[in-house]
Amino acid sequence: MSPRRLPVESLPEGGGRVVLSRDAARHAKVLRLGPGDPIVLFDGRGRRASGRIESLVEGTVVCQVGPPTAEAAEAGTPRLHLVQALPKGSKLDDIVRIATELGVAGIHLVSSRNVVVRLDDERGDRRRERLLRIAVEAARQCERDDVPDLTGPEPLFDAVRRAPAEALRLVACGRSGRPLGDVVSEEAWVVVGPEGGLAAEEVEALVGLGFRAVSFGSTVLRVETAVPVVLGVVADRLRSNA
Repeated sequence: MSPRRLPVESLPEGGGRVVLSRDAARHAKVLRLGPGDPIVLFDGRGRRASGRIESLVEGTVVCQVGPPTAEAAEAGTPRLHLVQALPKGSKLDDIVRIATELGVAGIHLVSSRNVVVRLDDERGDRRRERLLRIAVEAARQCERDDVPDLTGPEPLFDAVRRAPAEALRLVACGRSGRPLGDVVSEEAWVVVGPEGGLAAEEVEALVGLGFRAVSFGSTVLRVETAVPVVLGVVADRLRSNA
């Protein structure tokens, strides 16, 4: 059986003892891990370290690991950023999980005209903490050593202005956009609206900022369906033309 993967906040440079967080220790218990069992720890910033569980006493899990290593990025893999308008209900949980599994570098949560979810600062902080835990767990399961940057919620146009001028900038527009066509870029920022999509004025303003209004099919997709379709198509097209 392959060693179980567990997240940690940091890894000792030369290897050594690591005490797992409460969440990671709880997960180790769920997996029925014990002293001597092999594990892989990852820090969410692209590094991992192999080792074994040293002790498990009263809920405290101590591991002994070797020096951390960083996995080289796959040649031709573009950096993808998802700019996601807040959807209703629990859809955002699935979107963050799926985007993490698909390898996005950043998830930027935004408000737009048709967004009905309104978060104050305190609720926004709690929601972001929950989503970060979901991203960490998704990274663990898909054997990814880094975790996407998670920003917001913030106004749509505050987020999109951080997209580099040289990046491929796209806004998903249902049937009203043009086909993606051939694209070549090392980085892409993709805007996906909430239920009901972005307002026409918002799309027009995004186009004025250098975004391309793009259609990803002839049918109307739910937001939780649109995200994996859009990210998958963009990533595949970028790799094919790298």
